[in-house]
Amino acid sequence: MIEQGINAICELARRAGSQILETKQEPEGTYYLRQGDGNLVKTKADVAPRRHQVHDIETIVQLANRFKSTASVWHNFDGVTVLVDDNTRNESARLALKPSKQLETLARFDGDGWKNHAMTQQELILLLRTTFAKCGASTGLLAVVRKLRFRSAVESAAEIKHTRSSVGKQVEQQVTGDADLPETAIFDIPVYESGFTVFVKIEVAIELNLAGERFHLIPLPGQIAAAREHAADAMNRFLLHEIGKEGAVHDRIYRGQP
Repeated sequence: MIEQGINAICELARRAGSQILETKQEPEGTYYLRQGDGNLVKTKADVAPRRHQVHDIETIVQLANRFKSTASVWHNFDGVTVLVDDNTRNESARLALKPSKQLETLARFDGDGWKNHAMTQQELILLLRTTFAKCGASTGLLAVVRKLRFRSAVESAAEIKHTRSSVGKQVEQQVTGDADLPETAIFDIPVYESGFTVFVKIEVAIELNLAGERFHLIPLPGQIAAAREHAADAMNRFLLHEIGKEGAVHDRIYRGQP
């Protein structure tokens, strides 16, 4: 990097008793060292390797094809990196991929996470109306949840014994609606927020706690991991299809991180 190169030059100059001079007439990174005898020595710092940040997968493909004779491409769930020269690996371009809000939300409910995310009826309705709007089964599920009504029925039971009589009360919690709450639902969601478009279907169990009048959405085991793997496979197929086969880079597409 230029800054590191300058610092190194400064340290060498300090040890040698030299003085660093810069001038606006020279390109950035060009300096003069005044030696102890007064002579000036022109010095140029190494140019910093370029670390580009791109915003879509099409730019990654464009760069890979541009440097097809030397480039390599690495990808994992979190992003895609093009190394301009696979031998030196000095310059690169990276597309960082962020999971979609829908996937992040379901990932929080995965495993035992659902136990910490109980929702009221109103909270579930809001989630279906916003985060999961137009995500497959969410539309039908929203209509069912909207019409659910909770009610409590209290029964009295008399108990007579030789020494005393008592009255016990039992509360029976019920939920009613025009349609039954389904046991599961399938959400069709985007994997990434932007940069690369791929959708996955995730099946979730719908758990209702009658006593607490709370709802849980619980991804079925392995669904989140399968979604991530599906996205990685889709990315690999896309890169193999879009990157020119006549260049050696087509054989240097790797799953992983450089």
